[in-house]
Amino acid sequence: MAHAGKAKAIIERLNAEITKVTTSDDVKVAWARQGASPLVMNPAQFEQYLHEDIAKWAKVIAQAGITLD
Repeated sequence: MAHAGKAKAIIERLNAEITKVTTSDDVKVAWARQGASPLVMNPAQFEQYLHEDIAKWAKVIAQAGITLD
């Protein structure tokens, strides 16, 4: 993640480098041992995923009646 307004070229470069790391065999094996796997997405896909995930958990919180004390 980066703050709003970060240059598109920087976001794309970060995404490319993170994708290289998270799809490397060493990382995939280490994560698999922990029951995890990488979610490889481009910046637009990640933004959509993040918005959907926030909406999903907001709904769960509302339905459960969870509030801040």
